[in-house]
Amino acid sequence: MSRLRDLSVIPQGVRGITAQRCPVPSARSFAGCIDCTSHTTCSDSDDMSIQTPQVDLLTRLLAASEQRQQVISNNIANVNTPEYRSLELQFENALAAEITRKEKPTGSPAAASVTHAQGLAARADGNNVDIDRELGLLNKNAMLQQLYLQLIGTDMNQMRRAMEGGP
Repeated sequence: MSRLRDLSVIPQGVRGITAQRCPVPSARSFAGCIDCTSHTTCSDSDDMSIQTPQVDLLTRLLAASEQRQQVISNNIANVNTPEYRSLELQFENALAAEITRKEKPTGSPAAASVTHAQGLAARADGNNVDIDRELGLLNKNAMLQQLYLQLIGTDMNQMRRAMEGGP
């Protein structure tokens, strides 16, 4: 059981705590994928969040990179499966479109979507997974995850210093 799912650990006197669904889209279509739709988190109903727009953006990018790692891992695991078609995660274009809108978003935030990779040559068995391409994408994604985490850490350190009154 996830420690976040067990809401009984929250003291009774804490006002306004509610359970919410995890915002990470489900990825049930992947073999061995962890589906986090049953994962719950705690939030204050007064919405007194200290999360900045930058941290929100980085958190969404981090969630997408985690999903992308699952997609790439799934592709690598199926490198020798006949008729398997390589998948890829599309998120950055939807996010860019959301960010460039002048008005406040009216619908749900940009969501990642999994599609079949286009323009890849299939082998004789119908499989189009290129292991070199997948390993390169995996390394690129790992570096992006590290970057997002470092930027979130930097933002949190700045907030901590501001609350402590330090330089």
